[in-house]
Amino acid sequence: MEIISLCGGLGVLALEDWKTKEIHVGVIATLGVLGVLFHLYLGRLDILEVFGGFGIGVLLYGISMLSKGAVGKGDGLCFMATGIYLGFWNNLFLLWSSFLVAGIVGLVYGKIRGLSKKTQLPFLPYVFVCLVLQLALGGGL
Repeated sequence: MEIISLCGGLGVLALEDWKTKEIHVGVIATLGVLGVLFHLYLGRLDILEVFGGFGIGVLLYGISMLSKGAVGKGDGLCFMATGIYLGFWNNLFLLWSSFLVAGIVGLVYGKIRGLSKKTQLPFLPYVFVCLVLQLALGGGL
C-alpha cells in the first residue's frame, strides 16, 4: 500500500510538473501525511531514518531559497515527502539518481534543441522515473 501511495502521488506530481511546471502543495501534504500514517501503523523505519530522509527535502528547500528559485521549492517539498517513505539513504540515492538522469537528458535535449543554460526543465518527472526504477531494482521500500 505504501508503494501505491508513493508512486501514485509522485506520478500525479510529475505529470503536473511536466504540464505546468508547477505543483500543488496539497498533493505533497497528502502524500506526507499518508507516509506518516504508514509509519505509525507499520513502523518499518526508525524515527532517525524518517527524519534524515525528511531532512534531505528540508536541505533542498533551503537551497531553493538561497538560489532564488534555481531549484524549485516544490522539489524540496516533494523530497520531504519521499524522505518520509524512503528514509535517509534511499531518499539520498533518489535525489542523486534524479539529478544524474535529469542532467544527462538536459544535456542531450539542450544539444539537440539548442537550448540555453537558463532553460528550466521540470524535475519531478525524472524523480518519478528514478523512483520506479529504484523500487523495481529492489531499493527503497
